[in-house]
Amino acid sequence: MQKTVLITGGNSGIGKATAKQLAQQSWNVIIAARSSDKAQQAIHDIKKDVPNATISHLQVDLSNLESVRQLADKVKSQYASLDALINNAGGLWKERSETPTGIEYSFAANHLGHFLLTNLLLEPLRNAKAARIINVSSEIHRIAKFDLDQYVRGSAYNSWKNYGFNKLCNVLFTYQLARQLKDTSITVNALHPGVIASNFGQDIGWMRFVSPLMKLFLGSTDKGARPSVSLATRIDPPNSSYFKEMKLVQSSPESYNETHQNSLWEYSAQLCQL
Repeated sequence: MQKTVLITGGNSGIGKATAKQLAQQSWNVIIAARSSDKAQQAIHDIKKDVPNATISHLQVDLSNLESVRQLADKVKSQYASLDALINNAGGLWKERSETPTGIEYSFAANHLGHFLLTNLLLEPLRNAKAARIINVSSEIHRIAKFDLDQYVRGSAYNSWKNYGFNKLCNVLFTYQLARQLKDTSITVNALHPGVIASNFGQDIGWMRFVSPLMKLFLGSTDKGARPSVSLATRIDPPNSSYFKEMKLVQSSPESYNETHQNSLWEYSAQLCQL
């Protein structure tokens, strides 16, 4: 029976490579992305290499909680079960901004949208035989301390420090969710895909200039996709774990703090009105 995966940000970079590799393994791939044009181009590109790919696009803006709810409704109306959810999308923004509902934008786009989407899709994930939730984080989470007042509720903003905080949130969320789902067949893991040559952070001025040189020394998007693909397809994956590329490692000490995990969950649930 064909397995189904939803990949956020599957229209470019590591997400697109992940979509292609799973399509090559005969998965039914749903690309969840904001830009329909980019998603359709990604589907076209993948089908050139994988002509028999079963692949489609559903629109979502992860910074917009209503858009996330609409995506979840569409998925549940079309699929009784979901074998894997890969929360891959992420971004780095130069300046602080807020969503129309007043939430710090990078927190909404990098964490909160995935938090809500995952919770709303638990029913089809539970209906699968052994579903996998995979949260793409980053080693930059190690620089961050958990401080909602500084990074979310406050007005100060530093693109890289806020990004590190958001990636820490991805790991905190992973461990809390895994604990809540410990009596189910769903596994929940987080990973750092490697330092990969992609278009990440291109709206940061200096990144536009150094990226062409950096790409000469960075890993390919195909390599960056392998950890997610491995966790999605392994017969007996670990649970509540963190991978640095393909290697199981310890995440930062901050990420194992259950008080932080609970605080993030409660605050996120409040913002999402769960």
